[in-house]
Amino acid sequence: MKKDDIINELTEEIKNLINNKYKQIKHLLDDTVLSILNTTKDQFDKWYNLLESNEISEEEFLWLVKTQQNIIILKALQGKGISKIKQKLILEDIILIIGNALIKWIVDTK
Repeated sequence: MKKDDIINELTEEIKNLINNKYKQIKHLLDDTVLSILNTTKDQFDKWYNLLESNEISEEEFLWLVKTQQNIIILKALQGKGISKIKQKLILEDIILIIGNALIKWIVDTK
């Protein structure tokens, strides 16, 4: 799976999550999710290239992605005034989607 495919798949899965599970705050999250994905795309590309060239391990790659996502998502949600409990639930769901996509990609590339 190519990195653009991963990003597209993540975007669709996160949009589906918001549409299905967080309908009541969807209007607050749409722009936030796009902002998160755009902000992390450059860093994701850099880390992906490091992983491909064996400069970092798969575990380091996953850790970098999860850490970056946590920081950006929490900042974006706080800016929208969403409660900390709701932020945590949304964050856990999004991290699960990202983790599953990355694990699938790693398995497919072996």
